[in-house]
Amino acid sequence: MFYILIVIAILLIGLEFYSSKQNKKLFSENKNFEIWNKIYKWHWIVGFVFVPISIIEYPMFGTSNTVVGFPLIIAAFDEAGRDYVGITTTPFAIINAIIWFFMIQIILYIWSRFLTKSSNKSLERNI
Repeated sequence: MFYILIVIAILLIGLEFYSSKQNKKLFSENKNFEIWNKIYKWHWIVGFVFVPISIIEYPMFGTSNTVVGFPLIIAAFDEAGRDYVGITTTPFAIINAIIWFFMIQIILYIWSRFLTKSSNKSLERNI
């Protein structure tokens, strides 16, 4: 399970990098999407709103233990409340914060793809 979460984190970072580049390109080229452009201008602030999600607490699968952090596990707690942290706690907390900070880029990219397709359909109807 731990390795699956690491793979998910790596894939999310790659997707966020790609989405960020595409969003920047779309923002500089296309001014037709007013609401999208307004949100893109404020994406840094929206990213800060997402950062607390990185320390979400949820039960570990198949046990009564609790883990903190998604997609990478920052810490684990057993039934007695003992914590299990280690050398990966701080780096994983930073990586999770970065992932959730840039999550708005993925959302904006998906939205831009939808807007582009719908605007192309409306152009085809007008022709």
